[in-house]
Amino acid sequence: MNRELYQNNNENNDELDLMELLEILLREKKTIIITFIIVSLVALGGALFERNRSKEALGIININNSKIKSFNENNLLPLGVLEKIYRENNIEVKNNISLDEFKGKFKIKGIVPKEIEEKKEKYTPNNYIISLRVGSPLESKNLLKDYYSNLRNFYREKYESGYKFEKIPVDILMNKNYDYGNYLEIVERNKNNLKNTLIDKVNENLNYPAYGFGYREVEIAIKNLENIRIMELRNYLDSTDIVRDIENFKSQYKSKRDRLINDIESKEKESIHYKKLLENSNFSKENIILPKGVKINEDKDDKDIYYVELMEKYLNVQLEIENLKEKLNILEKKNTNVREGNKEEQEFILNRLRKVIERYNKIVEKVNILESRENDIENGSLVKLGSPVVIVSDSKAKLILGGGIILGIFLGIAIGFIKNFIGEFKKGRHQLLSILILCCLVGYKGYGQEILKVTYTQKGLEKGVNPDGSFFQGEKSIKDIFLKEAVKLDNRDLQNIEISPIIPNGIYKEVENKIQKGENYVYIPSEYKIVLNLSNKDLENKVKEELTNNYPKFYIDYYLDRDDFNSKINYMETYDTYRESLEAFKNLIGGLDREINNRINNSLDKESKYEYEGIKIKLQRVREIQYERILNYLNSKNIVLNINLEKILLKGKIDILKRKIENYREVEKIYRDILNKYTLPNNSVVLLENGEISVNGGSSLREKEYINISKKYLKILGEENNLQKELKENQELYNFMREGSKKEKDKIKSMFITLQNTMNEIINSMKNIELKDYNKEYSGRVKITPEKN
Repeated sequence: MNRELYQNNNENNDELDLMELLEILLREKKTIIITFIIVSLVALGGALFERNRSKEALGIININNSKIKSFNENNLLPLGVLEKIYRENNIEVKNNISLDEFKGKFKIKGIVPKEIEEKKEKYTPNNYIISLRVGSPLESKNLLKDYYSNLRNFYREKYESGYKFEKIPVDILMNKNYDYGNYLEIVERNKNNLKNTLIDKVNENLNYPAYGFGYREVEIAIKNLENIRIMELRNYLDSTDIVRDIENFKSQYKSKRDRLINDIESKEKESIHYKKLLENSNFSKENIILPKGVKINEDKDDKDIYYVELMEKYLNVQLEIENLKEKLNILEKKNTNVREGNKEEQEFILNRLRKVIERYNKIVEKVNILESRENDIENGSLVKLGSPVVIVSDSKAKLILGGGIILGIFLGIAIGFIKNFIGEFKKGRHQLLSILILCCLVGYKGYGQEILKVTYTQKGLEKGVNPDGSFFQGEKSIKDIFLKEAVKLDNRDLQNIEISPIIPNGIYKEVENKIQKGENYVYIPSEYKIVLNLSNKDLENKVKEELTNNYPKFYIDYYLDRDDFNSKINYMETYDTYRESLEAFKNLIGGLDREINNRINNSLDKESKYEYEGIKIKLQRVREIQYERILNYLNSKNIVLNINLEKILLKGKIDILKRKIENYREVEKIYRDILNKYTLPNNSVVLLENGEISVNGGSSLREKEYINISKKYLKILGEENNLQKELKENQELYNFMREGSKKEKDKIKSMFITLQNTMNEIINSMKNIELKDYNKEYSGRVKITPEKN
């Protein structure tokens, strides 16, 4: 009985103790809550500090290893690139680190596919994770973006065309150490170098919508420069024997003459050597060594090869000799009749030289723009971002915060019990919580901002390219191209506009995982956020309106319909005479014809092919009707635009035509001599009824070569006949030319304008064929929508 009563009393005491504990906790709840908050806030501060300390900028760099040979991690940190970023961002002063220390801040890790990693195969990654922490996380992010941009430009420039065509300064004409002919030689050398570079490019399908005719237009411009500007001036100088400085010419004459004579003698000895070999072309030994070092056997085919090779060499040497003799004759004639010309003649020559140089420089401008854009397409994506630069953290901030919360709870309870013994805290402590909450709200921005979202869905975005194939850069397209070039914002305003890609969380991990699975994956953001921080509200509204209403169309037009090479043809204003304008139209028609054939061959669908064939027929009608109509009208009436200028230019052309005819006759003698001495089997070559030469029965290399030489000879005869016809027409024009009445001039001008308009319509039609599918594809593919603040 007593034991039971004792046990009951103990149970009552225990129950009372728990109630007292609960009462203390309730009574000291403020103390517990405040302690919890203080400790949690301290933990939060520690977590934030740890999180910030552990933050770094990170991005994945994708390298095109197929073009960048022998690539490794060291190639990712070129000292020139790092030094440029280090200097431009003033890192030495702001962060107090050296350039080598800055380089050490970059952490690089190659991403290797798991399959290769498991097999432990030797592998050079083409994707690298690059992280950086210098200064604040935001500063690190900007530095890493700057690094990527400079690295991309570094490899773009490294692998682009190393040669940039240089303009010829017009003030070179002031240098009196140069003769007039020297200036033409300078232009010729530069032009030929440029021309050789374009030989293979002119038929390449370099995205017509973005580049107009591109290299084809350059080809036409070079032909006009050669056949009109340079040829006319050279003819004039040769026919008039005018030099800039007689004494200077005389001092160079002897060395030039001696050099030509020595070259002729050397070639004549070489010619005799080949001639003897041809006369003794029978083999007496089993093997023969040809002069060029080719060893052949003594069968019939090898004898023919030997004979044909010798004949080609002999013919080429003879033609070279004739060409050198022609140069020597011109030089000696000039030396005999050399003069400096009067003031009017000198001004005329310098003016024409200026036009030659200016026209060449315009061609250089176009070529360099084309080369730059082509390099951007070919090499702009050698280095690209596999994922956008982001700020990440590998800190233990969550663990610190969680531990702080738990500690705050238990510490609050402990302090509550302690306080129960030493008294209550003074009233009013509850205000601490309010103050802390207010502190957390510090920095809240009390004014609105204009925020826009740009969405790209155009074709090619998944490959990271613009409509023209160049490398896609959303921020650059919006800020550097549209806002800076089109809207004309200054750099100060541009700095207050923030543009950043909208990307999913952990995208770099997704990219890394896909690469490790063996995919060659690159993430290209399709959405960008634009934040306008402009102080001027009117300017902010203007920029918002420009972006919303004009940027989507501007982006498509900028990359598809550039007008750099689509300017209208205006040969009436470009040239000084009717003949020059006609020659330019002739070259244009020929160039367009080649371009249309190129596009027909490259057409991917029948519809476009048929459209180009229709344009080809139209171009043929233009040549046969409009062009010929002007040519025949001018020739029948001997009308010129400016008699004085025409006589100056035409005299030079007539003299050169006469010289060319004489030269052709000498060349014809060479061919006749070779054909007369050519050894062939009896009755192996016959003359057909249509005048063609053919082989009777079986043919050998020797017989085929005889036919080839004969055809060249016939071609030269035909060219001489054409020169005779041209000479006759020019002499008639020279003797009977007139400027024509106002009515006649108006009619000629009207015919030229009609021809010019038709040619521009053809050019525009070709452009529209290329653009139609692009416009369907890209229409509405870029959208800008306002975002709520």
